[in-house]
Amino acid sequence: MAVLKIICWLIVYSALASGLGGLNSDKGQFYFEVPLILLICLPIYFGLEGRVKFPSFFALLPILILYLFLDFFYFNMGRLFKLNDIAEFNELIGVLSWIGIVALMLVFIGAFSLFAFLVMKVSSKIIMLSSFPLVVFIGLLYIKPSFIVSFIDQFSFKVHHVVLEKNVKDNGRIVTLFYLEALRNQALEDVEVKEGWLDGEIANISDTLKNSPKRNIHLIVMESLLDPYLFSGIELPDNYLSPWMKNLTNYRNYSLSPAYGGSTAQAEFELLCGAPALSQYGTIEFNQFSGYETSCLPNWLKSSGYTAISQNAYKPSYFNKLNAYKSTGFENSFFPKEYLVTGDSHLSTQLTGSAGEYMFDSDFFEQAIDHFLESHKSTFGLNYMLGVYGHYNFYFDETRFQPVVDLKSTEFEGIENIVNQYYYRAISIEENVKSLIDRDPNSLILVVSDHLPLSPTTKEYYTERGYPDPYLNVFYFFDRGKPIKYEGIYNHYDLPWLLINRLSSNRCELCSLGREIKSNRYTQVLANAMIGEN
Repeated sequence: MAVLKIICWLIVYSALASGLGGLNSDKGQFYFEVPLILLICLPIYFGLEGRVKFPSFFALLPILILYLFLDFFYFNMGRLFKLNDIAEFNELIGVLSWIGIVALMLVFIGAFSLFAFLVMKVSSKIIMLSSFPLVVFIGLLYIKPSFIVSFIDQFSFKVHHVVLEKNVKDNGRIVTLFYLEALRNQALEDVEVKEGWLDGEIANISDTLKNSPKRNIHLIVMESLLDPYLFSGIELPDNYLSPWMKNLTNYRNYSLSPAYGGSTAQAEFELLCGAPALSQYGTIEFNQFSGYETSCLPNWLKSSGYTAISQNAYKPSYFNKLNAYKSTGFENSFFPKEYLVTGDSHLSTQLTGSAGEYMFDSDFFEQAIDHFLESHKSTFGLNYMLGVYGHYNFYFDETRFQPVVDLKSTEFEGIENIVNQYYYRAISIEENVKSLIDRDPNSLILVVSDHLPLSPTTKEYYTERGYPDPYLNVFYFFDRGKPIKYEGIYNHYDLPWLLINRLSSNRCELCSLGREIKSNRYTQVLANAMIGEN
């Protein structure tokens, strides 16, 4: 009966929290979270039974207060709380309204009051017994984090590395909190910051750029952009591309992405930090970033007097974006206001009931370009724009766009929506690049796909139909309005170095680094982002 009462209180809290904008939890928490909570709460329950009304509620109250804090943090910061966020407590206070600060104080006062209440009502032996499983769990986090990671990976309901909040739904708040800390500690066991490396590399790049005239850089990353002309045997209408886009195919460049069909953050890591995404410290590098400064394109440019902003067409909760963007050097990061837990934004999804979840490229890029140019009339900066249209499941809104290609009964039937999307996406590229060239004629513009879209079957779908490589993506480079053709095949981690080299009129020594040296940078980029330089 005690077990059922405690579980009922948990269900009531979870329903209320989810309804009020907090974290959501589901049946997956019964794998680890609920058993752990019962081990903690049952000794207190039996110690309180007969001494207070509702002993099940008071036994669970320490957990509920922790839950309340985790939901409070998520509601105000728009991301999951991690144990290393304790070091950034001033950041939380700085963004809270006075109502939020009062609420946070009440949470802490409640926690201390509850502890005093329990000390008076139950014996110290019961408190020690109740605390024992928690102490063991926390001890393993720091003594043997790999055990925690392996255990949860193997036996939990499901582990998510893309949307971290889904771990709360499928594993519970406390298990997710511990899992993320175990992942971080596991990575820290193998990483060490080299003193002076960060300052030295950034100073080197700053010195390279010091005599170069400043101009804006527009880095446009398009979700799952597939150029169907790279397939063999696909038949497309003569007017599928405009004359401008047909001419641009002569300046088509190629880059290998670290990702296929998903994991955009891996492509972002390479495009922003100039190192291969090796997944040595977890599946997604961005998930390990703690907000400490590291050596990436935005920080390189800031050292030379540029500003750096990111504008994203989707949710900030994906891939630990807020911490990751802070580490790379973005001063401001903007997301559509419809996806913000708190705050406002100039970006809006402007969705209708039939438009689907993912904002069309031009709807996003027009807003993002207008904002950047309006706010940079007297300064120069990096305008990083990450679109989301073209994301799986490749929804094509026929109330807005008319299909131009019919691939039914052909070997390309499975990508018909993607090919129809590309027709309109090519128009978007043309319109927005032309707009930038007209309004910002001295700028550098880089348009690149994060990765190829997921095929209807396997990666071999591409190569079986003549596509060169399922990791091969197209990019376009414009310097002062002129398209630039690069020979050979690059990697996404080469592209930020191409930008720096172009800005410096080919005077960048670091830009000619080979893959091995760029791979060696990987460890220090991660180390600085995770733990900073002491």
